Amino acid sequence: MALERKLSTLLTLAGTIPFIVGAFALGTGLQSPVSWFNVEVFFYSYGLLILSFMAGVHWGQHLHMSADSRWRSRLPVFSNALTIGVWLGYLTLAGPAYAVLLSVAFSCLLWIDSRLKAEGIISPEYFQLRGLATLIVIVCLLSTLATNV
Repeated sequence: MALERKLSTLLTLAGTIPFIVGAFALGTGLQSPVSWFNVEVFFYSYGLLILSFMAGVHWGQHLHMSADSRWRSRLPVFSNALTIGVWLGYLTLAGPAYAVLLSVAFSCLLWIDSRLKAEGIISPEYFQLRGLATLIVIVCLLSTLATNV
């Protein structure tokens, strides 16, 4: 069990590395050495990918909830609405506006997790890890606003 917890912590925090690298690259104007690699597309599409993954975690959680849990019907609706909304934003918004949208969406996912923790559906340890990862991601997203305004 301890090894599993360490692995999930490692993987969760490793998942923030592309946000850190992307925010640094955008903030410093660092360009890719290869012409086909766009740093901004990498950064924002990775945000869409991770948000979709996290919404998928909520989808999976709802499948294992008891029928009397009020979150059993809410989680699939919220996870789909957030994912589709962020995808539409990816297709239509410029970088700074999309960074704000992603920040709000990640905050919504964390708020949902806070409700799941309060109801004993997720553990306090998992919520703490999610909070740390979300903080890193939002700081990275919002740090790009100063350079893209």
